[in-house]
Amino acid sequence: MKAKVLSRTDINSDLIKVRLLPEKEWSFQGGQYLMLGPNKDCDLKPFSIASGPETLPEIELHIRNTHGSTWIEELFKALKPESDVEIDGPFDHLNNRLPQIEKHVILLAGGTGYAPMKSMLGELLSNDQYDSVSLYWGAQSADELYEHDELTALVQTEGKLHYCGCVSGDTESTHWEGFTGYIHERVLMDFEDMSEIEILACGPKAMTEAALSSFTEQGLNPELFIS
Repeated sequence: MKAKVLSRTDINSDLIKVRLLPEKEWSFQGGQYLMLGPNKDCDLKPFSIASGPETLPEIELHIRNTHGSTWIEELFKALKPESDVEIDGPFDHLNNRLPQIEKHVILLAGGTGYAPMKSMLGELLSNDQYDSVSLYWGAQSADELYEHDELTALVQTEGKLHYCGCVSGDTESTHWEGFTGYIHERVLMDFEDMSEIEILACGPKAMTEAALSSFTEQGLNPELFIS
């Protein structure tokens, strides 16, 4: 079905946030994804939904231009305010479930893998069954932590939320003063015993594989690492 582009925010030359309005009534759950394409004659490809169900009928997506295909270039050209694109879905991601452990939940995100974590965050924070929620978000540069200020402010109003942004690449040019290194290393520093923790992870394969291996050594049940 068609969806109208309501707005587009260019975070940098490679990364955008867009808001879409489907032409028909549509619903989804936090953590799901949709298929998106420039038009109905093009292939549709998957993108995680970044907004929560409470924002319906609008949908937010975070999209990176990898410059690796003419398809992504066409998509970036098509995503202009008031234009139409094609969507389908929603489809399940992260096993389509909220965490089962009630004590502590960790959301682990790399780059635009932050999108599905943002989609679930509101529900996790408003649900009394979760004692605390930690969001760890890693990127190669500080400007790729494009909602760092908003999350830092949210911590001040949400008592059970802990947030940490991590930069693994250049920090000097952006004057980053937070944690530097790989995101899973920061989690290991904060949690010496991971036996009563559940983790939802989304990001590059190398990140999730390194995290699962090191977390398991620190006591995590691998069946409670959902990616």
